[in-house]
Amino acid sequence: MYSENYKACDTIFNNIPNIDIANGVHLRSIFLKEIELESKAYFTNSSDSLTKKYIPGAYCSNEAEAKKKLLDFRGRFLHKYCVPFAVAVGGESVPIGYIICFSPLTTDRDSGEKIDDWTIDIWLGEGVRGKGIMEHVLYRVLEYLHSKEVDRVYMYVDKDNYISIHIIEKLGCTLLGDSGDGKFYQYGVKF
Repeated sequence: MYSENYKACDTIFNNIPNIDIANGVHLRSIFLKEIELESKAYFTNSSDSLTKKYIPGAYCSNEAEAKKKLLDFRGRFLHKYCVPFAVAVGGESVPIGYIICFSPLTTDRDSGEKIDDWTIDIWLGEGVRGKGIMEHVLYRVLEYLHSKEVDRVYMYVDKDNYISIHIIEKLGCTLLGDSGDGKFYQYGVKF
């Protein structure tokens, strides 16, 4: 079976860990027992124009759509298609953004990616952007994936998303070229 051919340690799909970042920020799973509150937070963090422009698949226009997306991420995790994290802050663990690590099972077969190649989508709510959080979150997630024997991780970024490009390059990711359609830059890191 294809999923059994992962070089990455299969325990990556056993559970979604809590990962401390810095200054009270941490990564956690989506709380399905609190799905209504999670849906409100997802809507708040995923309904602005930059999310719509740069990560249209994450964008939502209402709380019902947010709930559907959260449940979809959970289903994808159970099928080993992704590892979804909420970027949360404080003792209440309130989400301020999300990072989704997509497994090779969701790889676009025309992209040139191979088995064991993972991709990452990350977005933060409008009110917390520009505070250095994204850089720390990406660093820790790359560290986590490496600890689970993931060899290669790719990130696709719009060519005019200069802030994300700066963060990705600051982390030492390598510009590999353009996406197949030419709309994005493809960055990668090989461990």
